[in-house]
Amino acid sequence: MSYIYFDQAASTKPLKEVLEVFNQISTDYYANPSALHIAGLEAERILRASAETISKLLHINSEEIYFTSGGTESNNLAINGMVKARVRTHCHIITLQSEHPSVTEVYKKLESEGFSVTWLNGLISPEEVYASLREDTALVSIAHVNNETGHIYDIETIAKKVKALSSAYFFADGVQGFGKLPVSLKYVDGYSFSGHKIGCIKGVGGLYLSSNCRIIPQILGGGQQRNIRSGTENTASVAALSKGAEIAFGAIEENQKKVSAVKNELLNLQNQLDDVHINGGSSPYILNMSFLGVKSEVLLHSLAEAGVLASAGSACSSSKKDKEKNALYAMGYDKSIYESAIRFSFSPQNTVDEAKRAAEIIYEKVNFLRKYTRK
Repeated sequence: MSYIYFDQAASTKPLKEVLEVFNQISTDYYANPSALHIAGLEAERILRASAETISKLLHINSEEIYFTSGGTESNNLAINGMVKARVRTHCHIITLQSEHPSVTEVYKKLESEGFSVTWLNGLISPEEVYASLREDTALVSIAHVNNETGHIYDIETIAKKVKALSSAYFFADGVQGFGKLPVSLKYVDGYSFSGHKIGCIKGVGGLYLSSNCRIIPQILGGGQQRNIRSGTENTASVAALSKGAEIAFGAIEENQKKVSAVKNELLNLQNQLDDVHINGGSSPYILNMSFLGVKSEVLLHSLAEAGVLASAGSACSSSKKDKEKNALYAMGYDKSIYESAIRFSFSPQNTVDEAKRAAEIIYEKVNFLRKYTRK
């Protein structure tokens, strides 16, 4: 059975060009990049070239790029590393309740260790962030794009003001923004990204860390990557990530038009069905919709049987009992909204024809299920 895959925020299909690079580097440049012989030096050159490519795309220095196993590791490294580097004088953190679990779970752990965390609603105004700043604020942490709703935060403006008012670092989980939206890191101290969200392979990601930022390493070992992230670098995956990023950044405007056209087809369901709620978010890549009166899980199963694949939120938050990991709950939405919410997420590989067919199926399934829930 062929599927209409609208769960691209969870993971994307690797691009042909990316796989070609991965296979070539895996075959020809398999030596350890830390080795001093010629094969090791060749692998190291590939790593440096990959860092140069990504740094040019982000308009930063290549020495400020660190490669990791993905977004979760990047988020953990940045948050723990930044906060613990300042623990003697700064013990306060500001973040949003609606952040990805790989962010919120770290802050909950830090809170249990004695750090003070100010948890703001995900629908905050920037002024609420500024008003929460204290002399001992170590870090302000706000995602570039919310992974469930697609809400875009103006991290450049917020970070600039935070810098003007305090000595706090500013970190942004950039996993849903990297390669999809324009971004300026001029005032940002840390920005994470992941390969498999932009047509690369799983298991590789990266982290931008400003040269002005002090950080405590979280993985100890051979001192690779300027002693910030030890462990033998995954040369082939890093090269593939570099290729995927180059493709994505080179087509940001074109890709936004493609996914916007797909998203708009599903938005038309507002005019065809009663009690449809659009749950914020301006990213063209994500559409969060609630079909009131139909439980998310029930509708997802029904859609999957008909060949439409979507999700109820972050694939990294699988516990059905832990509603606190639901961004809509954290943003203060009503129970009827977050219990009936579906996240549709797109990539440039999706088509308008797919969206039209999906809209027909959604219309049919919602009407069918409501017959039984509204008796």
